[in-house]
Amino acid sequence: MSIKGWSAPDSVANARPGDVIAVGHTGDAEGHVGIVVSPGWTASANSTTTPAGIITVNNWGFRSAGYNDEGGGTVVVRHYLGGDQ
Repeated sequence: MSIKGWSAPDSVANARPGDVIAVGHTGDAEGHVGIVVSPGWTASANSTTTPAGIITVNNWGFRSAGYNDEGGGTVVVRHYLGGDQ
């Protein structure tokens, strides 16, 4: 889908700090999203922490296929372009 001001979904291989990294699960309305903070590292809310929802920095999204809790989806990044681009 097109989102005003953002790039089309791109490969994780092209991720750079400040990009949004996300995956939508196939067949439901769930997924996961984070912000790329440095090469190979993402900041995101973590549902497995106590209490749940603590922001953690780890390699989520950059792990091998099947280790990002993809739920059948594909991990992608979007780059902010600004304005109406």
